[in-house]
Amino acid sequence: MFTQNFLDFSALILYNDFLGKCYFWKVMIMKIRIIAGVVVLSLLMAASGFADTLDEYDPNRTEQHTILMSASPYVTKTPSGNSALALPGTPADIEDFVIGTTPGNTNPSYPLSPPHNIYAYMITDPCTSGPKKKAMIDTGNHNTETSGSWAFQGMVDFFVSADPEADWLRKHVEFYIYPLVNPDGRYTATGRGNPEMTAEGFGTDHNRVWHTQGQGLSTIDALTTAMIADTGGDVHFAFDYHGAGSTFFYLIPSLLDCPYVEAFGERESSIPTLRPGDYRMTRLWVMRPEGLNAEFSFVPENDKTGTVAQRLDLGKEYGLSIYDVMDPNSDYLKLKKESENWLVNNLEVQVQTGELVGFWNFDDGTADDSSGNGHHGTLVQSGGGTSVNIVYDGDRDSNVLELNNPVGHTINSVVDCGGAGSWADIRSRISIALWVKVDTFHASNQYLLTKGNTYQLTRSGTTNAMRSYMDGLSDTALSSSATVNDGGWHQVAVTYDSNSSERIIYIDGEDSGSDAPSGLLNVHTGTFVIGGRLNSSYDHRGWDGRVDDVRLYDYVLTPDDVDLLYQGSEPCGPQPLIICTENPDGDWNDDCKVNFLDFQFLASDWLEWPIYGEGVGVSEYYSNNVSSYVAIDATWSHKINGGDNRILVVAIAAEDDSESDLAIASVKYNNVEMNIVPGSGVTVGTGTKVKTVLYYLLEEDLPEPGYYNVAVTYAANDVAQRLGGSVSRANVAQQAPEAVATNSNTGQDTISTNITTVTADAWVVDVVACDDEGSFSTTTGGMTEQWDVNGDDAGSTAAGATKLPASAGLTTMSWSYSSGANMLAHSIAAFETLD
Repeated sequence: MFTQNFLDFSALILYNDFLGKCYFWKVMIMKIRIIAGVVVLSLLMAASGFADTLDEYDPNRTEQHTILMSASPYVTKTPSGNSALALPGTPADIEDFVIGTTPGNTNPSYPLSPPHNIYAYMITDPCTSGPKKKAMIDTGNHNTETSGSWAFQGMVDFFVSADPEADWLRKHVEFYIYPLVNPDGRYTATGRGNPEMTAEGFGTDHNRVWHTQGQGLSTIDALTTAMIADTGGDVHFAFDYHGAGSTFFYLIPSLLDCPYVEAFGERESSIPTLRPGDYRMTRLWVMRPEGLNAEFSFVPENDKTGTVAQRLDLGKEYGLSIYDVMDPNSDYLKLKKESENWLVNNLEVQVQTGELVGFWNFDDGTADDSSGNGHHGTLVQSGGGTSVNIVYDGDRDSNVLELNNPVGHTINSVVDCGGAGSWADIRSRISIALWVKVDTFHASNQYLLTKGNTYQLTRSGTTNAMRSYMDGLSDTALSSSATVNDGGWHQVAVTYDSNSSERIIYIDGEDSGSDAPSGLLNVHTGTFVIGGRLNSSYDHRGWDGRVDDVRLYDYVLTPDDVDLLYQGSEPCGPQPLIICTENPDGDWNDDCKVNFLDFQFLASDWLEWPIYGEGVGVSEYYSNNVSSYVAIDATWSHKINGGDNRILVVAIAAEDDSESDLAIASVKYNNVEMNIVPGSGVTVGTGTKVKTVLYYLLEEDLPEPGYYNVAVTYAANDVAQRLGGSVSRANVAQQAPEAVATNSNTGQDTISTNITTVTADAWVVDVVACDDEGSFSTTTGGMTEQWDVNGDDAGSTAAGATKLPASAGLTTMSWSYSSGANMLAHSIAAFETLD
C-alpha cells in the first residue's frame, strides 16, 4: 500500500511539475521526490531480502531502480517504449518503459527462467529545447559482473540529481538508458550468455552476438532495434558497463588520447587499456554504421572488490567526466584552453593494411586454400616409409592433416602450397597460426612450416618447445617457454612487426616468449611448405604428427586476435598502429607528448605522484638531517594500482658513520608491517657507510587502489641520509622472491651484479646507492630505471630499476655513477610473474 501511495503521489507531482512551468516547482519537487524515492527503494530492497553487496544485482533490483527513476521529472519513456509489450504484473509506472521481452527458458536441459521485461528510458531536461548530444548507456551483458551494474547506477543516479553539473548535462544531452541487456543470463547465472543463445547455437558470450540482429536471438533483436529507433542510429557517447578484476577502460587505439579519457584520468588517475575488440561486441557494434555510429565508445570495467558506495561514487565520476569535456566553463576545459599554445602531441594513428593470405583447414578432404586467394596445396607423397594424408580427428571434430615422417626417414612427405617469388614472400609484418598434435620429437629442429629459409616454425633444437626462425632479423630465432609434445592439440602462433621491432610466439593463445629484433625478412627461394622442407639437405627433419587450421597473414595479429583464434573465433582484422613521429622538445617522460606529465616528471623529487613505467606504480623519497625527535624517519606516499596478485617492493638506502644507526626497526605500508627480503641487505664502507636493503608486501596485505604512506623507522634517530623508492606490480606470484643477490665496491663509478632467475619473465627489482650527490644511469639492456634521487648538502644518491628477462637463468643489473669513483652498494631480488 505504501508503494502504491507513493507512486500515485509521484504521478500527481509529475502533473504539477509542468503546471509549475519547469522552474521553482521543478527544483522543489525534485528534492521531495529524491528523498521519498530513496526511502521507498530502501524499503523495497529490505522487503526483498537484498543486501548491498557487489555480487547482488538481479532483474528484480533493476526493476525496482527503474521504478525509482520513473519518479524523476527528467525521466521519460524512449520512442520504442510500449506498454503493450509489458509482461502481466509489470508495475504500472514503468509499463511504457518496456521495449521488449526475453523468451525465458522452459527447457530442462538449461536453467529454468521466466520471461523478463527489457527496460529502457531517457534522461534529459524536458524544459530545454534545441539540439542536444545523445549518449547510450547500458550494462548487464555478463551475469557475474554486477559491480558494473552498481557503477552504472551511480552514473544514472548522478544524471537525475540536483548537482549543478548534472543540471547542465540534462540541458545539453539526451541519455538513453538500458539498465539490463541480458536479463535471462543474469537470472539464470548462465556463464556469460543465456539459455536462448546456447540452445540456438550462438555460443556462450552475450557480448559476442551484437552483430546478429535479425538472426533469431529475441533479446538482441529487441535491444538493437530499440536502440536504433530511440537514438536515430546516431550517438556521441556510448558506455557499456562491465565488472572485472580491477578498474580500467577498454577502448580502441584511436580513443587513447580522446578528451574523455584524459578528463576521467584527471579525476581518477585511471590508466586506459587498449583492447581493439571485435565487431560482435556492444562497444564496437555501437560505433558501426549498422549500429549507433558512436563517436566515442568505452567499456568501464569495475573492480569486484570494495563496497557498493565506492562503485556508486565511481559511477558519478564517470558522469562528471562527461560534463568536464562538454561544458566550456568546466575547470578541465578552461585549463585545456589555456594550455593550447604549448601542448604538443606527436602521436600518429596509422592504418595497418593486410589480409588473410592463406588458410588451409583440410575440412573438405583437400589441402585447398579457404581464404579465397587460391593458394591451394598439394600433398607430396615422397615414399621412403613416409606419408601425408587427410584424416578425421575426433578431438578436433574435423578433418586434419596427418604427417607420417618417422624416426630415421631420409625424405619427407609434406604439403606444398607454392608461393615462391610471390604471395609467400612477406618481409615486414607477418603472422602465422596453426594447430599441432605431436607425441615425441625425433630430430633436432624438426620442420613444422617453412618458406625456404625466409621464415620457419620448427622444434626448438633438441628441446620440446617451439621455435620461430626469420632470416634477416637482428636476432633470427625465438623459442617458446611452453612445450607441445604431450599428445594433445596445441595452438602455435608467431607474429613479427618491423615497425615496433616486436616478435611474439604464442602457445594456446598465451604469450610464450618475445624479443625485439629489427630489420626486414630476407627473401629466399623455396615454397610455402607444411610439415617439412623441400630441400634434400633437410629431408630428414619432417614433422611427425597432425596439423590443422594453418593460417598466414601479412599483418600483425594482436594478442586478442590470437586468443580469438584459440577460442575458435575470427580475428578482428588489421588494427590501427599508434606511431610516434618524433619526440618533441620538452618531452621529458618520452610519451611523444608535451603536457603536465612532463612537469610532473621534472618535479618528481617533491611531488607525491606516481611515475609509470613497465606497468608499475613508482614513488621515491629523500630526507636529510631529520630531527632526532621524529620517530618515523622516512615517510612518502605510494600509489598502489588495481589488479590481481599485486606486490609492493620498497627499496631503502641510507648513509651514516655508525653501522648500528643504519639498523631498521620497521617498514610499513598503510600501517601494515612489510617483509624484509632475506639476504638483501648490504653495507659498504669503513668510516662513512652506505647500506641498501629491500622489503616486500603481498596482495593479502595490500589495500584497495589509491595513495598510502610508506613509513620507515630506523633504530637510531640521527641517521645522516635516508633515501628510498617503491615499485608495485600486478600478476606476481604470491610468495617470497625466487632469487636474491647483493654486491658492493669502493673506489669505482660502476657496479654490475648478476642474479640467477628461476622462471622466465621474472620481475627483477633493485636498489643502488652511494655516499655522494650525483645521478645513476643503467648500463644493461632491458633495465627500466624507475627512480633516481639525491639527499641534501652533498649527501647520498640512490636509484632503482626493474627488468623482465624473457628466459630463466643468469641476468645482470648494471649501473654507472655520474660523479666519479665512490663506494657503491647494490641489492637485487627476483619475483616470479604470472603474466
